[in-house]
Amino acid sequence: MLYTEFESSQDTIRLVPLSNVLEPRSIAVIPHAPFWGISASLSPDGQQVAYVVLPPIVPHPERAADDQAEVWVQPVSGGEPRRLAKNAGVRVAPVWSPDSGTLVFQSFSRDSNSLTLFRVNIGDGAVSVLASLGAAAAFPLAFAPNSDQFYVAQTSEGGTDLLAINTADGSVQTVARVAGGIARGWRPSPDGVSIAFVNQISAQEWEIAIASLAEGSVSRLDSQAIPSGRELFSPVWHPQQPLLTVGTAPSDGGGVLPFRT
Repeated sequence: MLYTEFESSQDTIRLVPLSNVLEPRSIAVIPHAPFWGISASLSPDGQQVAYVVLPPIVPHPERAADDQAEVWVQPVSGGEPRRLAKNAGVRVAPVWSPDSGTLVFQSFSRDSNSLTLFRVNIGDGAVSVLASLGAAAAFPLAFAPNSDQFYVAQTSEGGTDLLAINTADGSVQTVARVAGGIARGWRPSPDGVSIAFVNQISAQEWEIAIASLAEGSVSRLDSQAIPSGRELFSPVWHPQQPLLTVGTAPSDGGGVLPFRT
């Protein structure tokens, strides 16, 4: 398990073995612009950590946070980190391909009012544009299991669109449209055929839903265990489906709720 320990001017990346969660191992200490922490992700093969960081001396960090963060990879076993790009947004962690050979990161240009997804080859450091998505807010999610598609959640009028980007030609198609508030907490299933998320359907009500990545259908979990009037967040799949857990906001004791999909 990977986590970052935030401090005002630096973050520490730590790796925790699930067999002994009381003994985390420090991977790296990363200096950053005051109060702008890093966003990090562990490669699927567990060998490297990718992170975006806003350099400590960058001018106007509020503006620079959109497109002046640096993308680095750090070997888990130690050694020197390697910078791959310096035009990223700092708020979203890079997304790994299943083979740990490619990263996708996002960058938002205020000048053109557009968001662009870039991909970088870990082997040779080559950076290329994956897709340009216009002005609407978007959140990169995951590669398909065979890396032929890359999934993105993008806000739309009256809800959220789940998009699939063809990694060969950059074409974009809408997989599913989720009505209501802004759907979030997107989490692909272990087999890569569906994705779970939570969605705010009214001021006080939330739902748990699963979208089929192949068919585009969206099913809502119907369970009396879903609390009324409580915010939901962070769905997590069990490695052996179909178990799913979802976090709930505190109210007479928040916590984690298990569901069978």
